[in-house]
Amino acid sequence: MSTLLLANPFTGGGSSHIGDVSSVDFSFGDLFTFGNVIPLDWYGARVAPTIVFFFIVISALVMGFVMSSLYKSVTKKGTPSQNFAITLMILPPVIAAVVFLIGDNFAAAFSLAGIFSFTRFRSAAANSKDLSFIFVTMAIGIACGTGFVFYGTVIAILLCVVLSVLSSISYGESKSEPKVLRINVPESISYGEMFTPIFEKYAYSWDIARVKLVDLGATYEVSYSISLKQGIDEKAMIDELRTRNGNLNITLMLAKRDDRVQM
Repeated sequence: MSTLLLANPFTGGGSSHIGDVSSVDFSFGDLFTFGNVIPLDWYGARVAPTIVFFFIVISALVMGFVMSSLYKSVTKKGTPSQNFAITLMILPPVIAAVVFLIGDNFAAAFSLAGIFSFTRFRSAAANSKDLSFIFVTMAIGIACGTGFVFYGTVIAILLCVVLSVLSSISYGESKSEPKVLRINVPESISYGEMFTPIFEKYAYSWDIARVKLVDLGATYEVSYSISLKQGIDEKAMIDELRTRNGNLNITLMLAKRDDRVQM
């Protein structure tokens, strides 16, 4: 067990302290326990802040790579976003570096907040799973940046196991992927309960999402948010709908694709 004085990462001198904090006991073994690696002292020789900085950033980068790999493995439907995978890998070391460099410098913290307040980010709204990955990588970066690399490692391992298990058992996954059904009906027909018997036969649930006039007011376009039963014949359902809407246009598409179509 060696005695050390808390090192100030913002000064290059060998005997600088943070607010003249009293000495504490720290051993090399604390590097892999719950200890803070920023005031690290290896057997009486205080480790240079540069070494600690690179250790923190590299540790965060490794954990970010693990989270990025997990994201690619659990994204079953659709193609994983390359940009998002790279972001998950880069975000932890960036946050760790910023937190480490700011430290207890409140002036720098307020300055950084002011800089980011002038920045506008425009991106497509992420789904809840993507947001969970972002929050986890942020937590890892903050843990590493404050010197608690062990806590960051625990967060990464624990969340990787939880997300992997939940993804493998398809936890919370709906019985069928939501779809959008658009049916054109003549303006003289009441569409309220006209298709209900057909929906009861082919769908788990349905709800009217939007109604609008088309063809100069001669036709209603009724959009339904619908979850179809597994194994049903979509063509047979559409054929039955055509017998009730006068053989007008009927469109069935995935809800996530409908979001990209101009309404």
